[in-house]
Amino acid sequence: MWKHRASVILMSAMTVAFATGATPAETAQTREPASTSSRDQHVTKPATYAIRNADDLQRHLREVPRAKSPLGRLSDVGLRRFIATLKFGRTGISSFSTTELESELTNDQIRELLILFDLGDYATALDGVALSSQAALPSERWPKLGAEAMGEWERREALLREHGVSDSPVALADRYEELFGEVRGLPLANFTSEELHAYFNAAHFTHFESGSTASLSDMQTGLAALQSNGAARKNELQAMYQSLVASRRLEQAGNFLKLHPQASDAALPQIRGEGNQGRPTVLRVDGGSGNRWRREVADSDSPQRIIVAAGLGCHFSHDAFEALQQDPTLGPIFAQHALILFNHRSTLDADAYRSWQARYPLFIPAVAWQDNDWPPLDATPTFYFLQSGKVVETVTGWPGDETIAKLQAALRKIGLATQPAVAP
Repeated sequence: MWKHRASVILMSAMTVAFATGATPAETAQTREPASTSSRDQHVTKPATYAIRNADDLQRHLREVPRAKSPLGRLSDVGLRRFIATLKFGRTGISSFSTTELESELTNDQIRELLILFDLGDYATALDGVALSSQAALPSERWPKLGAEAMGEWERREALLREHGVSDSPVALADRYEELFGEVRGLPLANFTSEELHAYFNAAHFTHFESGSTASLSDMQTGLAALQSNGAARKNELQAMYQSLVASRRLEQAGNFLKLHPQASDAALPQIRGEGNQGRPTVLRVDGGSGNRWRREVADSDSPQRIIVAAGLGCHFSHDAFEALQQDPTLGPIFAQHALILFNHRSTLDADAYRSWQARYPLFIPAVAWQDNDWPPLDATPTFYFLQSGKVVETVTGWPGDETIAKLQAALRKIGLATQPAVAP
């Protein structure tokens, strides 16, 4: 299961999290490795073991010289921040931030680092820096790590992230105000670049998780301060643009994209259609070309309904739809009754969804206009089975015959499948 407020496309400056007890190493399918550039002088051979817990990490830092470790290419501050976001499950890493990876490493270096944690498959979803724009190599010694080595705002950002994923959106917004609200009364010109990065990242994290309008405004203020001293990063520009689009502030997003075309490879989405008297709406790709969308009402008069929370970059979602499309019984049922839904923060790049539908022609994708109209769309894939508008059964995750059996049982519960599951 891919769990972090869904789509990988929006991972810049965000956290990737996986279901507790089921790490990517246990379920990920093999992908083609990223290409290795002869210009990248810091790509190293993977370690002979994967870092699966905090003890492994400490052993790696003790035994492997910085110059020979994929972690060693991060700056001192970047390394501290990255390590502060690592969380481990029973058999491996369960959560990590992509911010420092995309801000400081090339694509090849990102892949080498993630291989160290047995997460190499996820490197293709990230967008690193060009080798020519990379900062000089850090010192040969490992820096001091932990909260005692952090600056004030860096510590506050780490504290926000430490508790933020488990907070409700309202609780997270409140926690952000406690930790960073006072910054609005301070002259940002007196902040260092690293302090401004911490402030922007904290605001972005909060807006991404909670939709807080105050944190969106703080992102804009923080980014302006970073731009004024020439320290704004490409992934921060991308995060700002995506946040404006996710907030459906399309005019602002368009103006921002004109000033910063590097913020998105896709054109500004063009949307036709309006809301309808408070009824839930979704966005669907409109036409065969261009970044055009139509907004339409998505509720159903049918007493039985399925909502599937999906993620474009979630390979567990891809595995699920591949299996459903090939299943002669489940495929037609899901094609007729299921709404395949991506959360409102997912990319609005129409070509990405055209490619998705070409791969799974039975299932028409849609993007939520706003998430609070729907059951939680964070963990993907998640299958909600509704009877007369109420969720009566939920199945989360993939893969395995056990999941198929759960889907069959849930369908029978809402009267869409009458045949009992057949044992393999």
